[in-house]
Amino acid sequence: MWIVIDPVARESTLEFIVDLHKDSWLMSRSFKDNQAKWFPEGALADLPDIEAARENYPILGWEIEPGDVICFHMLTLHAAAGCRRRVFPYAFWAMTCATLRALG
Repeated sequence: MWIVIDPVARESTLEFIVDLHKDSWLMSRSFKDNQAKWFPEGALADLPDIEAARENYPILGWEIEPGDVICFHMLTLHAAAGCRRRVFPYAFWAMTCATLRALG
């Protein structure tokens, strides 16, 4: 969930790639150093280079205002342009996720 504090123009907003999460999980990497920190390197397919061929992907995004809330599935491929904005990101995890992680 993304709760907006400042107005965000369409060109700077959170964007989503429609249905890409339905095929299989993709390798998550850290934002700062692009390292695989949550899954072992090579365990999942790498993300496609969306920016190199944006016209080949159905991309959703909206101009948003303070108080707007965007909710989405955690596996939906999402990103936002690198401009400054203030938002409150919040993730909800089901109890079964915590249980599965704890069991290994």
